[in-house]
Amino acid sequence: MRASRLLITSSALVLLLAAALPSFAQEAPQDTAVAEDEGDAIIVTARRQNERLQDVPASVAVLTAAALQNTGANKADDFAQLTPGVTIVTGTAEAGDTQINIRGINGARDAESSVALVVDGILKTNTAQLNQPQGTLTQVEILKGPQGALYGRNAAAGAIVLQTQKPTDTLTGAIRASYANEATVEATGHVAGPLGDNVGFVLSGYYFTTDGWWRNTFLNNSKTVDDKESWAVDGRIMVGQGTATQLDVKARYSKFSGASLPFNAAFHLPLFGAVNPAFYEDINKHPFAFSNNIRATNDQKSFDVSAKLDHEFGNGMKLVAWGLYSDVKQDLVADGTSADFARYISNANAAVNSSVASCFASTAALTGFPVNQPGAIGQIPVPFIFAPANGSTFGPYSPTTCDGTQYQLREQTDYSAEVRLLSNDDGPLTWQLGAYYLHIDRKTGVSLGADTGAGVIKQLYNAPNSSNPTSLLLADEFNTNVYAAFGAAEWKPSDVFSAGLALRYDIEDREANSLVPNVLDPFTGGPINPGLAFGAFTPQSATFKQLQPKITASFHPTPELNIYANWGIGFK
Repeated sequence: MRASRLLITSSALVLLLAAALPSFAQEAPQDTAVAEDEGDAIIVTARRQNERLQDVPASVAVLTAAALQNTGANKADDFAQLTPGVTIVTGTAEAGDTQINIRGINGARDAESSVALVVDGILKTNTAQLNQPQGTLTQVEILKGPQGALYGRNAAAGAIVLQTQKPTDTLTGAIRASYANEATVEATGHVAGPLGDNVGFVLSGYYFTTDGWWRNTFLNNSKTVDDKESWAVDGRIMVGQGTATQLDVKARYSKFSGASLPFNAAFHLPLFGAVNPAFYEDINKHPFAFSNNIRATNDQKSFDVSAKLDHEFGNGMKLVAWGLYSDVKQDLVADGTSADFARYISNANAAVNSSVASCFASTAALTGFPVNQPGAIGQIPVPFIFAPANGSTFGPYSPTTCDGTQYQLREQTDYSAEVRLLSNDDGPLTWQLGAYYLHIDRKTGVSLGADTGAGVIKQLYNAPNSSNPTSLLLADEFNTNVYAAFGAAEWKPSDVFSAGLALRYDIEDREANSLVPNVLDPFTGGPINPGLAFGAFTPQSATFKQLQPKITASFHPTPELNIYANWGIGFK
């Protein structure tokens, strides 16, 4: 197993000849130019300080509270659809499988993101949280381009900066609910108010459920193909809000339960068209029919708690410190894909005879059952090419037991902390210095097993004499420690010119250990993981280091015109 690094460098020279509205200047949607502070100006924290949107020398798209209210947006999938130059792919296999693309820089499945997620000034590092509701939102800022100097590792494409509801002076609240086709219900709500002198609270909730569009014709025509249910509770307590010393404590818990792998296959293979025209079908006219004999499920539980301290010293300096604990557990169960075609139908090993017997029994019982073309279930579970008269052709997810099962596990626990000291006056020079630490424990695994008709045992490895014997296993444990120091300074000698320099140095220590036992595949007699054919797995480790600079210059001849250039490096 080898660790790898992707170093992405991006430079941009941007000329903005803006219209009078600041929302146009920074790609914010037109209805977001709503007063947040300072008259009609939108105040953003994208560069970790409060400043007017039109003064920021960077490409920033903003959704203010009004835009969020009008659109109902509450998670990354919604933000991406409202932001030019940003796309997102979610739930291709499971709820936490989120890949955000900003300016062509994308992520990948089972890899860390290229986009930083910052919630109320705290950096979250688990990609499974990217598309989760994060409480009652009051503003969303999306930065485009490498933000490593500001947010560190894995911000090569940009950053999503969220601000949530703060406690109010009087008891307030709101609720919003909707009902749609297929028993789809979505509801959000919050209540906020004081708890005493200089102490306030916010409690937010989110709920969503749907039966989905598709039915499984094999499992009693059940709505188990794309159904899901999720809910989340967020709590926040702030002490000393608006004073020189402010403590912000937050906790959230969320749960997701639903289907997984809602895939359907079509074939476009001209050479097989003569055998069966369905092998050469127009995939755009493919009928969607689901008949898996395994109920595909995806379960996710998330918990995190954080504390953030802001303290103004009164001498032009301010201290910001925070700590975060995060724990996300996720697993997936699904039908097999026929990738091991015929693996489970021709083995004489006594330990797996039950799997072979089940395959023949299920195929015989299903003869004539309608399956996705060009799938066909004959009298025997043997590929039709070897038995044209009575053989079978299984689709990728068939109702037979011959296509096996899938089980996938993703567990990750994070500890992180940051301390920053920054200037807190109106002088021509502003600066900040800080340090950051992150520890990640991550366990991942994918297990393929035989389907005997008894369901899936939710373990990475099952013995050959079990009802769901494992035939292929990939499982690893990762340990990561990240250390970073950073600083930034901006000089503004006049109202029309400013220049800035930011530097960040990251050190990332990674260790990887295989969790695959040194056992054989009971169906083939080979190693349960193909890599074991080349010897036993040994722990691997590597250290990555990267300096991430960012240089910015801005010319601001009028309040409505901002001409700027910036150059930076992102590290993944």
